[in-house]
Amino acid sequence: MENLYAEFLLWYHGFTTNEAYEALLNESFLNGTNNILLELEEVSSDLLNTRGRFMRYWDYECLTFDSDIFGKRLFSGLERVYKSNSFSIEAFGQMCNLLWKDLPTGLEQTEPFWTLIYADDCLSWGDETQTRKLYEKAFAFYA
Repeated sequence: MENLYAEFLLWYHGFTTNEAYEALLNESFLNGTNNILLELEEVSSDLLNTRGRFMRYWDYECLTFDSDIFGKRLFSGLERVYKSNSFSIEAFGQMCNLLWKDLPTGLEQTEPFWTLIYADDCLSWGDETQTRKLYEKAFAFYA
């Protein structure tokens, strides 16, 4: 579920399309059907319902969460987008700020996740180099 949620967040926050999420969801569903995967399959084309189902899962049903699995997938996806230069550094930073708000409870105050909310602060005084260093350090956390 950790990999699936990471892919969902990348899609939900506009870093990617739903293709990687859909492929991973389908693979997960075929490898082990359970209620959450079935429900996610049923709402997979509806971004808001998918988000709601994940939120309910994390709040009420999830018994364990591996932040390393989640973080590795999330930061790998973020790094891919960052290196593609698909977004300006300002837009990337704003998107990371919004993504940070959807992290599972407890992760938002730990590194490298915490970086998502503050790395772009340096841009307000024109220090793009420092912002990039902070993001690149976060990407390297799971390398």
